Amino acid sequence: MVEPEAHLVDCGNWHVSASWRVPPDATSGLYFARAVREDPLPEEYSEKGRNWRADLSQKRVDRLHARPGANPYLPPEKAAHAYGASGHGRLMNAVSNPRASHIWFVVRDDESTSDLLFQTSDPTWQAYNGYGGLTTYGSFRFPFTHGPYPEPMDIHKPQPRAFKASYNRPITTRDYRNVNMPLHAEYPAIRFLEAAGYDVTYASGIDTSRFGQNLLKHKAFLSVGHDEYVSLEQRRNVEMARDEGVHLLFWSGNEFYWSIRWENSTYNNQPYRTMVCYKESQSEVKIDPLEDTWTGTFRDARPINPRGPMPENALTGTVFTANAQRVDSLIVPGEYRDLRFWRHTEISKLSPGSRYVTFRGVLGHEWDQDLDNGFRPQGLIRMSESHINNVQYIQDHGSVFDSGSGVHHLTLYRAPSGALVFGAGTVQWSWALDGHHDINDAPRANPYNVRVEMDTVGPDPNIQQAAINLFADMDVFPTTLRNVGEYLVTANATTDDKGPMVTIVSVNLIAPSYVVVEASGTDEHGVVAGVEISLNGGSTWHPCSRNGPNWRYSYGDKEWDGLYDSKDAWDGSGCGLQVLARGIDDSCNIGEPVEPPKAIAATLCATGSGSSA
Repeated sequence: MVEPEAHLVDCGNWHVSASWRVPPDATSGLYFARAVREDPLPEEYSEKGRNWRADLSQKRVDRLHARPGANPYLPPEKAAHAYGASGHGRLMNAVSNPRASHIWFVVRDDESTSDLLFQTSDPTWQAYNGYGGLTTYGSFRFPFTHGPYPEPMDIHKPQPRAFKASYNRPITTRDYRNVNMPLHAEYPAIRFLEAAGYDVTYASGIDTSRFGQNLLKHKAFLSVGHDEYVSLEQRRNVEMARDEGVHLLFWSGNEFYWSIRWENSTYNNQPYRTMVCYKESQSEVKIDPLEDTWTGTFRDARPINPRGPMPENALTGTVFTANAQRVDSLIVPGEYRDLRFWRHTEISKLSPGSRYVTFRGVLGHEWDQDLDNGFRPQGLIRMSESHINNVQYIQDHGSVFDSGSGVHHLTLYRAPSGALVFGAGTVQWSWALDGHHDINDAPRANPYNVRVEMDTVGPDPNIQQAAINLFADMDVFPTTLRNVGEYLVTANATTDDKGPMVTIVSVNLIAPSYVVVEASGTDEHGVVAGVEISLNGGSTWHPCSRNGPNWRYSYGDKEWDGLYDSKDAWDGSGCGLQVLARGIDDSCNIGEPVEPPKAIAATLCATGSGSSA
C-alpha cells in the first residue's frame, strides 16, 4: 500500500506466512527472528536469477571492476592466475544460508522494576530504511548512500524524500548504511550490559512515547546509538523521568535531533505504525499539514516553528555538530585524571600535560558538542576534551554543512531531582564497551558485503570501567562483571553531597562589554570539575574553561556572545557588572555562589579591572 504524496510504503497487507506469539514468561530483550527461504535457487545466472557472489551479495554488478563485453552476471572462469575464481580467498565466514533474513522486534516487560531500561532507536532505523524506494533523506541507491545524487541538485525542485515511514516493512540493514541499524551500536551495548550481569529490560522508542510512566519504575534509562528521531511525547516523557529522579544515560550521538510524530497504519489503522517527519528545517516554509505541530529539528528557532526552539542539550547536555561517518579518537587530557568518573582506570594515573587517546571510532559516526547556547543545563561538567579539525560541521538548523573544527566533551550534570544525566555525545560510545559490531560503512572497503565482526582494537578497558563507575553512582551494580574482564572492578557510589568553594581571583574589563573573569576553587570530598560565572547576579550562568590551576570565562570576544540571552547584556561599564561565581564538583554538586572580594569590586567600578593579587 502506498501514499504517493508522502512517499509512504506500507506492507501491512502482505499475506502472513508464519507467526509467533510471545510467551507470557519471555525475557524482555531485543529479539530477531531468522526467516529462511526454502524455494530452490534459480538455474541460470542473470540479473534476477542465480547469483554467483559470496553470501549472494545484492551488488551483483560492479561497474568499476568489470570487463567490457563480458556477461557481468556470470562468475569469472577458472584459469591460471585467476586467483579468486580458482578457489583462493574463499570467504571463510560465509553465512550458512545467505537467503536468510532477520526480523527485529522488542519484547518489553511492563511490570518490570529492573535497574536499567534500555530503549532501542527504532524510529531512526525506520528513518533510514529505504525499503520500497525512499528514505526520509531521499534516494535509496545501493549500497550505502542517500546522497549526493548523480544528477545536479535543483534547489528550486529538490529531490523527493519520504515524509512518512511505515513500521510495516522489512528493514534493510546489510545493503544500506548499517551505522543507523541495531547491529552497529545497540548490539555491543547489549552484549556489555548482559555479560556484566546488569539488571536490564528493554523497550522501543514507540514505547517511550506511549508508556512514559513505565520509565519511573527503573533507576536509570538508556538511549543508545543513533537515537536521532524522537517524538515530542517521547522527549517529554524522558524529561519527566529525569525530573522524577530517574537517571539518564545518553550512550548516543546526534540524539533527540529530529522531532517526529505518529500516525496510524494506512492498512488497518493500528496506532504507532507510521512515523512522520516532514523535515521542516530543510524548508523555507512550514510543510507539515498539521499547523500546530512541528516535524523539524528540535533546535529550529525560526518563526515557522510553532513550538519555538528546544535544543537537545537542555535534556542530554550536548548538541549535534559533527556530521556523518566520523571515525575519531576520544581524548582525555591529564587535567581530567582526578575526576571520579575515571577512578580505577589508567587515566587516573596520567601526569599533567599528558593525555589518553582511545582507538579510532569511539568518537563517531556522528558526535556532539557542549555549547553555551542558553539551554545548557546548570552544573554540567566536562570529563574529556577532543579537538577535531576538518569535520562536516552543521551551519544552520538542519540543512547546511561546511568544513569546521569541533570540540567534543563527555558531559555529566545532576538535575534538581538528584538524577544524574550522562551525555556521551557520540553514536559509537558502545564500541568501547564491546568489540562485536558493524563497521562504519562509508566509504566501504568492501562494497559487496557488510558483516558483524570482532573489532581487533576494542573494547577499551578504561571506558568500560568508567561506565561501571557511573552506574555505581546511580546505585546500579553488575552481578557477573568478571564475564566482561578480569581487569574490571566494582565501584562504590558517591557519598559526597556538598559542593565546592570558589574564589573570584580577578575581573578585567578589557573593553566596553568585553570582560574576563578568573576564579579558583577547592572541594573537600572530591575535586572541582567545573566553575560557572554569572554577569547579572545569577539570572544566567556560563561555563568556564580550564586555565592552569584556575578557571577562566570571557564575554564579549566571541561572535555568539549575547545571541542567546539578552539578560547577559549590561551598560558596558565595570559598575554595571554583577559578577558571581560557583563551583561544581565531580559528583555534580553545585556550590554556593560567591561575589568578588570587596577590593576587586571597588577597583572594577573605579578602573574597569580588579584582581586579588
